[in-house]
Amino acid sequence: MTRSSLKALAFVVPFLCLCSTGFCQSSSPQGVADLFVKAWNAHDMKGFERLFTHDAIWVPVAEAMDKGRAGIVKDLSEAHKTWARTTQMKRDSVTVLRVTRDIATLFFHAHFVVDGKVAQGIDRAMIMVVKKNSGKWFLTAGQLTKQHDGA
Repeated sequence: MTRSSLKALAFVVPFLCLCSTGFCQSSSPQGVADLFVKAWNAHDMKGFERLFTHDAIWVPVAEAMDKGRAGIVKDLSEAHKTWARTTQMKRDSVTVLRVTRDIATLFFHAHFVVDGKVAQGIDRAMIMVVKKNSGKWFLTAGQLTKQHDGA
């Protein structure tokens, strides 16, 4: 193998490894929601890690706020070791509202599925703020809303 072939492989192989699980950064705002659901369903913390900006903010419940990618991934990891361990997520269609060319908000409804059935009482509306950096979209802020209590 030639030296130039080795250099090409050195560039391509890490990219293929990163993308082989389907968790490349998104080229569209809506793709961030798709990748979030994919990471949730695979219980893949590396997938979540690639989605969030380093300074992201995530509100998993009204009483808590995670600041920074590491804290968000840690919180998601704890959830996926406990209640979320056996869940899958399905989502409704994503509404994308462009704020600027490089910032958008995403809105969708998430249904949590356990043993093939939609779990009652843990449906959530999802709100995400995504921003474009170097041609790819990343999650910079988001919130899971509380369940509507009918009041």
